[in-house]
Amino acid sequence: MRPVSLRATLLLICCLAVACGYLTPGEELVRQYKRGERDFSLQTLDEINLDSAQLPGVNLSLASLRNAVFRNADLSDANLNGAVLYQADLRGANLSGADLRTAGLYESAMGGANLAQALLQGAILAETNLQEASLAGADLEDAVLARADLKGADLTGANLQNADLTRTQLRDATLDGANLRGTNVTEGQLAKARSLQGTTLPDGTVHE
Repeated sequence: MRPVSLRATLLLICCLAVACGYLTPGEELVRQYKRGERDFSLQTLDEINLDSAQLPGVNLSLASLRNAVFRNADLSDANLNGAVLYQADLRGANLSGADLRTAGLYESAMGGANLAQALLQGAILAETNLQEASLAGADLEDAVLARADLKGADLTGANLQNADLTRTQLRDATLDGANLRGTNVTEGQLAKARSLQGTTLPDGTVHE
């Protein structure tokens, strides 16, 4: 009888551990990531707990991540294109440079998250909490931010062209150099912002 290799034995032990509940789905994903796996696209990972996980560059495109927990996780340069993140917890997460185009982030918690230079074109961020989040240089063209909370957020240099800003909270938000051309933001909303220096307004004029 051919002897079983140590590697095969360890793999079997890990599989049994997951099946028996000794490894959570989040722990198993992190284990695979540490072994070099990066592609977790199209997977159903609802309610997965990846609190504080270090996953830069991970591919979660088109994945189902409803109610997932990514608190303080490192998802810098991650691919979340088209992912469903309904009511996900991304508070304090590092999503700098991440691809979130057309992602569904409806009612997600993203307070204090770092979304600098992130791609968010067409993303659904309606009723999402983005208080104190950094969106400096982020591309939010055509994004839906209706009733989102951006109080104290940094939107310096962000592109919000044609974004839906219906009843979006902008109190104390920094919008220096941001592009608001074609948005439906009101003067009343902008009056509550912290700073609008060099901001391109909906009609194309530049605020001084």
